[in-house]
Parts: sequence; structure tokens; C-alpha cells
Amino acid sequence: MGLDDIPLWALYLGILVIFFLSMELGLLLGKWNRTLDSVGEGLTAQTITVLAALMALNSFLLGFTFSKAEGHFDFRRKLVIDDVSAIGSTFFRTEQLPEPQRVNSRVLLGEYVDRRHLLRTKERPEIVSRSTEIQQLLWAEATVVTLTDRTPVMAGYLQSLDKVIDLHDRRSDIEEWVRIPVMVFGFLGLLTVTSMVMTGYLLALRKRRYGLPTGLMVIAYGTTYLLILDLDRPVQGLVKVSQEPMLEEMIHADLDEENPGWRSTIR
Repeated sequence: MGLDDIPLWALYLGILVIFFLSMELGLLLGKWNRTLDSVGEGLTAQTITVLAALMALNSFLLGFTFSKAEGHFDFRRKLVIDDVSAIGSTFFRTEQLPEPQRVNSRVLLGEYVDRRHLLRTKERPEIVSRSTEIQQLLWAEATVVTLTDRTPVMAGYLQSLDKVIDLHDRRSDIEEWVRIPVMVFGFLGLLTVTSMVMTGYLLALRKRRYGLPTGLMVIAYGTTYLLILDLDRPVQGLVKVSQEPMLEEMIHADLDEENPGWRSTIR
């Protein structure tokens, strides 16, 4: 089971619990150290120096990882816009096809848009599978035409259709493989846990327990992890790549005007 199989709320609660337990472990270690030997200013200063270095390194790596996750998110959003543009261009070029390939191709593209804007739902595997089938049907319709029509206009249509297929494959591959490695999250988590242990240790040396400021720090770190995990998820999550550009495409309006019953012809 991977990270994507765990709900975000469960990951968030788990991260907070681990961070707070790490702080408690640091407190216990600090109290245990105080019982063994008197704590001088030298040990406290050394602990502060180590904690500052850990926090700086942790913040730098978290910022870098957040930047990568945001870059992946922006790239997926750009691919949606490119996908819409390619579909719209292909739909426009279907006007040059003869009948019945023209009508068949336009209805298939209408269904294709219907499927594409639902890629963020749980039915994603079925939608991707049907999208691939539609691409094959569109290519078959185009192949029939090319047997008798090898004009530059038809070549342009094939090129546009090929771009639609290519963007489909790119979106699928990028959403599956262009991700932050789990090992990076593991290392970041270990580094943050170490920082929390050292924070609790320092508080114990100073004979204090963590209060509101320290608790808010833990929540801030946990929320940052949540945002990074969310941005890196292509399907489920709170921060989603909007599919509205797909819905705003004028394909459906054109189809409804020229063929009001086109939806009844798709499965």
C-alpha cells in the first residue's frame, strides 16, 4: 500500500501524533539526563546550536520539496489546458471530414470531453480505458478517410488527432510517475522527528513543558507536510487541478445545436 492509498486526513493525524510523541520523547530524555548529572549552560548552549542547525536544514529541505510539489501541480494544470486546446483544434478540423466520418468523429470527441473532465474521480481507471478506446475509434474513422483523401487538410487533421493522443499519454504518465519519491518524505520525516526530539530535550533541560507556541510549531510543520502531500497527489486531494477548461470547451454547445440527440448515441 502506497501513500496515495491512505486518506489525507489519516496522514495528517498520523504526522501530528508522531511529532507530538517525538516531543514527549525529547522531554523524557532531557529529564533523564538531568537526573544523571547537573545541567550546565554549556550543554544547554550546545543543544540550542544543534537544534538551530536541524531546524535550518529541515526548513530548507521542506521548502525545496514544496517547490517541487508545486511545480508538478503547475505542470499538470498546464497539461489540462494543452489537452483542451488540442481537442478543440481537432474538433474544428472534423468539419473537413466527409460523412459519416464527420458526424461520428464529432460525437466521439464530445464523449471524450465528457470523460476527460472526470479524471479526478474514483472512476479514473475506467475513464482512462474508455478514453483510449475513443482514440482508437477516432483513428479508425480517420484511417477510412485517408484511403481516398491524402490532401494536406487531412494530414493536418491527423496531426491534430495525434497531438490529442500524445497529450493523453503524457498526462497519464506524468500523473503516475512524476512524483516526489517516498524516500524523500521518509528522510524529511526522520529529520523533523529528530528536530522535535531535540526541541523537547531542550525544554526539559530548561525545566519547561511545551505550551501554545511549541504546539503551534508542531501543527505548522504537520500542515506543511499535508500541503506537500496534497499537491503531489494527481487524483485525490483538497488542492485539485481544475477541469473547468474542459467543461468550458464549446464542443458540447456545437453538438447540441447540430445534433440534439447525440448523447443517446454514446455508451
